[in-house]
Amino acid sequence: MTVVERIRGWTYVLGVMALLGSTTSAHAAGQLLITSTEAELPNTLYIYGENFGYVKGTIEFGGIAVQPNKIQAYGDTAIIITVPYNLLLTPGTYLLSVSTGLAPEQNGVMDITVGPQGPKGDKGDTGLTGPQGEKGDTGSTGAQGPQGETGLTGARGEKGDKGLTGDKGLTGDKGLKGDTGLTGAVGPQGPIGPIGPQGPIGPTGSNSIVQCTIVEGPPLAAEWSLARCTGGAIAMGGACRQKTGSTGLIQSTLQEYAYGCYLSAASSGLVTAQARCCTIQ
Repeated sequence: MTVVERIRGWTYVLGVMALLGSTTSAHAAGQLLITSTEAELPNTLYIYGENFGYVKGTIEFGGIAVQPNKIQAYGDTAIIITVPYNLLLTPGTYLLSVSTGLAPEQNGVMDITVGPQGPKGDKGDTGLTGPQGEKGDTGSTGAQGPQGETGLTGARGEKGDKGLTGDKGLTGDKGLKGDTGLTGAVGPQGPIGPIGPQGPIGPTGSNSIVQCTIVEGPPLAAEWSLARCTGGAIAMGGACRQKTGSTGLIQSTLQEYAYGCYLSAASSGLVTAQARCCTIQ
């Protein structure tokens, strides 16, 4: 038989899984498994399984490492390789292995027969029943059914009798008058009002006022502000004006030739005295 005839005639027969357990779902989670293979002439092999990953692992066939350029495709559940040429020349059963690491769960193997397919063997005994799988998750809630038709309106009941009106209660006694409340605190003193208009000139006496002017003293705090009359004028009255700060208690004094003002607290600001100075003849 020529080499070409051997290439055309080779086929692959599924072998016995070398891993413990079976190809059912009872294997350990994450275990790399080779579940089946499929040949395509002249020299392509499809490898099917689980947990191959997405990064190319190490593949050996008959003790020969499959070079990366001979791995035509690589996925988590399927790999396509080019069969080493030496194996095509020598029919036989060879070990196929896929490895992605050193841990046992990262390695899977299977015996593959290369060469003419032999006669079909007898049917094997039925395997043992595997353990019952875990209970599946509860399914999603189904869609809400259509709303039912509105029921008929029940018959209206008879109107009940009107109840009797109760007797009017007696008027209660008048309560005692409460005690008078406490007197509230005295509010703060209001600001000094403006000086009123000058009154009318009185009748001429033995001495009469000829002319009056308003003289203003200096603004001071915590000391007397004096508005002094000059030129022989006499102080006939006056007023106190607080210019800044909060309202405070002000004292005043009238002298013959001056009018004075005193602010009781320096924090309340400044006070200015205004004297009404009049010339008398």
